[in-house]
Amino acid sequence: GVTRIAQGTVEGVPSQSGVEVALADLGLQVDSMSPLQYQPAGAFTIEATDTDHGRTRRLLVKVYGRDARDTQFITRTWRAIWYRGAEPVVPTRDRQAEHEAFVTLLAAGKGAAVPEVVAVGHTPADDAVIVLEDSWEPLHDLDAAGVRQMWRLLGAVHDSSLSVRDIAISRFAVQRTKSELLLTDLSTARSRSEGG
Repeated sequence: GVTRIAQGTVEGVPSQSGVEVALADLGLQVDSMSPLQYQPAGAFTIEATDTDHGRTRRLLVKVYGRDARDTQFITRTWRAIWYRGAEPVVPTRDRQAEHEAFVTLLAAGKGAAVPEVVAVGHTPADDAVIVLEDSWEPLHDLDAAGVRQMWRLLGAVHDSSLSVRDIAISRFAVQRTKSELLLTDLSTARSRSEGG
């Protein structure tokens, strides 16, 4: 019942073998996989590594399954009640993964510092999967220069006709190679054509 929707179920967590099969179908042979210790709402997230042309890559694998969809439904319903406006419509698993890939590619095309989209696909259980290159480190503090950089990054995303909608510090990180800010999660972003 409500407990299952609010807390999730063992069955709702994707199996490691299912995710490995999905990644192999997408041409990704992972060397290691482990779920994030802290799971953000909306998708089951796994850290993985693979070898691409002789170099080891860190990947972030986000699985949109039943429990993730249920959690989003509860969150959107609560927001609709609290703010008295938005309808609690939750897109399908496929739509969620495709949307995140689309808005991330759209922002990247306009020069915004966002993760590289590696692949989008399905697990054998029909959960939707999006794979991003994990090229960042967590952001621990933000000085005045960092705040200016954050606003420039949000401006670049806005220039790509997107509104982020959920500007949380946890969505920003530091790029490993450039020591510049990166917007790691555009799953809640909306394009102007979607009414964002």
